[in-house]
Amino acid sequence: MAITPIATDFKSTAASAATLSFTAFTPSVGEFLVIKVIGEQGAGTAPTLPSGGPTFTAATPVENISSQCFVGIYTSTVVSASSTTLVVTAPHNVGTTPVPHWSCELERWPIGATLGALRATITGSGAPSTTITTTAAGSAVSWCNGDFAAVNPTGRTYNTTSATPTEENVDDQHVATAYVAYYAYQQAASASSQTLGITAPTGETWCIQGVEVKAAAGPVGLPEIVLRQRY
Repeated sequence: MAITPIATDFKSTAASAATLSFTAFTPSVGEFLVIKVIGEQGAGTAPTLPSGGPTFTAATPVENISSQCFVGIYTSTVVSASSTTLVVTAPHNVGTTPVPHWSCELERWPIGATLGALRATITGSGAPSTTITTTAAGSAVSWCNGDFAAVNPTGRTYNTTSATPTEENVDDQHVATAYVAYYAYQQAASASSQTLGITAPTGETWCIQGVEVKAAAGPVGLPEIVLRQRY
């Protein structure tokens, strides 16, 4: 059975904003939260962990080097059902000129979902592509890609070798020659190698990160009770 987010939220800025705040929400205990952050410039100040609610940890080592986009993925499991306004800090030095663009995506996954396999940061040039080996059937892979070359994403196509990705958002800043940020997830019907990526446009200077989101384990089956009629 496919696992999909309960809800998503996307924020972006073209100004030198120190923070971005997601729309307030009240999660249920046990929800699994994923925040993906992409910034125009690497080698800046890495964002502090998202604040204002559950405690987050970095699921993958952040990409934070020059001539690449900053890319990071953070996860948390909700332990308190209270109104939450998550705040993310900018992945660059505020005041940098020209002003860096950056964006972030929040995913709320169903109760009981957990973190599975990780795809450590991988970078390259051309058409973005990488793999992740999932550990459970019925998982999803949440991933994102930052294009430092800022190639026009019009007419973009996703790699469908393993699954057809669901595009969540694209922060298209190619006109400013800043960056292009892609946010997506896809289903993984079986525990196997899953290909992530974009087949067009090519010519990107790309950085992909991804994580497996495992569905909650099903209920333990009750033993069958056999009733025999006595004669």
